[in-house]
Amino acid sequence: MFFQCGASIAATYHNNLAITELTHTVDVSAKRFSIRQVDVADSESCLGFARECQECFGPVDSLVNNAAVLRMASIHNMTDYLWRETMKSNLDSVCEF
Repeated sequence: MFFQCGASIAATYHNNLAITELTHTVDVSAKRFSIRQVDVADSESCLGFARECQECFGPVDSLVNNAAVLRMASIHNMTDYLWRETMKSNLDSVCEF
């Protein structure tokens, strides 16, 4: 919908399956569309993508961040590593973009 209304879109993905669906609905060869694999749990990856977007499209008018991780473990059984990865993806990434 945004693309059809003239918006430039920069999209990220974590796995190839998710992006395959998007590429069927958007003209990925258009100059108003950029796509890159980004690990939202990694601040440098987020900041690099944000810089690329600003260089390519200018200031960002809207941001839709729908990245999230769901770990199927009780809080008592979750390791420190899984906890940090979940928090980095679900909370920290919002501040990085």
